[in-house]
Amino acid sequence: MPILPFDPQRRLIEVRALAIAEREAVLTLLVDTGASMTGVREEVLVGLGIDPFAAPRLVRLHTASDAIGVPIVTLPRLEVFGVSFSQLSVACLRLPTGLPVDGVLGNDVLGRFWLFINHRRGLLVAERASNFWRRWRLWWQVMRAS
Repeated sequence: MPILPFDPQRRLIEVRALAIAEREAVLTLLVDTGASMTGVREEVLVGLGIDPFAAPRLVRLHTASDAIGVPIVTLPRLEVFGVSFSQLSVACLRLPTGLPVDGVLGNDVLGRFWLFINHRRGLLVAERASNFWRRWRLWWQVMRAS
């Protein structure tokens, strides 16, 4: 069960993920519980050998300030919190150049985990939501971390 530290003063939680397509890349993704799907920066997808301009479909995403059309591509593999996701549909994002992240980790991935975030101590505990006993182990770890 991953227990990841983060800086509670920044109000952002970044996690590392491994993206694998024609090439591999270690990504820094923001945990975004408000995002319905995971999104990766356009330049990163191109670097992995995925052509976002050949995407078979576009989806309209609603942001805090606008609604935009983005290509949806298939990422052959994404590994996060020790779990591998195959053939994951991800949004191709055009993020500002000054933003030091490669994308966002959305509820399509986060929804498969039990997450506990302790802002006071700066800890994120992630446990795969698979069965009853694992869930109790998560709560035990959470109580120890508190």
